[in-house]
Amino acid sequence: LPGQKYPGLGIMRISMTVIVDLAKQIGKEAVVNIPEYYHNAVLYEPEFRFFSAFVEGRFQALQKTLSHFSLAEASHAVHSGKVWNESKNEPFIWRPHEQILGLVPRIIDYFASPLYAEKMHTAQFESRFKLRK
Repeated sequence: LPGQKYPGLGIMRISMTVIVDLAKQIGKEAVVNIPEYYHNAVLYEPEFRFFSAFVEGRFQALQKTLSHFSLAEASHAVHSGKVWNESKNEPFIWRPHEQILGLVPRIIDYFASPLYAEKMHTAQFESRFKLRK
């Protein structure tokens, strides 16, 4: 995967459980991740959401475009500039943004709010990607 010098140890789920449990024990409201690469965001995505509804919607549109590829193929396509942002008529460039796992109602409710959903769906609808050869 891009940015990886050595194969992973396969302990992400276990380590994330430890981090979340620790965050709860010390009274934190959320766990924050800033994925440097597309594949990092995908791996965190089932539990984490991008703080920006626009970024979340664009990410979901990108995932839909890349859904028929393996994670490694998709991540390499993003990293190597093979994904074209048709909405802006330019290459898509991955930029890290905050992904958050809410641990308290205030944060959880933010992601469940109608305003977040509306902005996310608008961005998802307006974001168009395709793969270039």
